[in-house]
Amino acid sequence: MTVSTDSTAAGTATGTAGTAPGTAGAATRTAGTAPGTAGAATRTAGTAPGPASASVQAGVGARATLRFFAAARAVVGRDELLVELGPDERPTLAAHLWHVRPAEGRSAEEFRDVLLRCSFLVDGLTTRDREELVPDGAVVDVMPPFAGG
Repeated sequence: MTVSTDSTAAGTATGTAGTAPGTAGAATRTAGTAPGTAGAATRTAGTAPGPASASVQAGVGARATLRFFAAARAVVGRDELLVELGPDERPTLAAHLWHVRPAEGRSAEEFRDVLLRCSFLVDGLTTRDREELVPDGAVVDVMPPFAGG
C-alpha cells in the first residue's frame, strides 16, 4: 500500500499503513442524480461499479483520491491524499481511511473523533457506510458537519 500527497499539498509522503478507526455501516443507500446518469441511481452497500470489482479480481490494488474539508483537513494536515491499496485489500471506504494518519501534533483520538462525525461523497454520491466499495480511481470527499450541522 502506498500513500502519497497531491502535488498541491505541502510536501510528499510515502509510507506503509498503521491503524486508524473505521466503523462498519449497513444496508442500502439511494443516491440522487449523478453526473452522466439519467434519473436516480440506487446502489447497495458493499457494491461498486466495474473497475473496483475488476481490479480486486485481477489482484491489482485500488486507488482513490481522498479530499479533506474543514475540521478533517485540519486534523489530517493536508487538502488531498492519494491512497493506493494493496492487491489483497478489499477496496472499502474504511480500508482507504485506515491508511490516513493525523498531522504531526494531532492525536489519534482527535482524528478518530473527527472521522466519526464525517459523511463522505464517493464520486459525488453521499454515504456514511464505511463498508461501501470504492471504485478504482474514485474521488472521496471527507466532510465533517459544517456550521454545527
